[in-house]
Amino acid sequence: MRATLLLITVSLAFADTKMPYTRALMESIPRLANPSHTRLQAIAGRPPDLVDAPKGCKFAPRCPYVQQKCIDEEPPLRSAGHSDHVFACWFPLVNGRPSGLPTPDVHADRTPEVQSR
Repeated sequence: MRATLLLITVSLAFADTKMPYTRALMESIPRLANPSHTRLQAIAGRPPDLVDAPKGCKFAPRCPYVQQKCIDEEPPLRSAGHSDHVFACWFPLVNGRPSGLPTPDVHADRTPEVQSR
């Protein structure tokens, strides 16, 4: 029963992912339905240095939705509405799209610069 409950919890977390990183991981998994030698989706950049981790969200340097707040402040853990599903993201995915992002500035030439260490 415990294994079944864990499987259900994991299934819910992946079915209703809130984190862009989790979504990127899911998209990088090879699919049996794809033809042989199909190029896998890669997550851009490099994992953070865990010894000298950057401030803010640890996924910010690799996140396609990064905002200045992500770079400056580490997001707190929040409940995703399921008992064991928590996440940490300032702009969580809702229906597969980031929520709460500011309206894009048509004059902005790029996303905020992330300082790598």
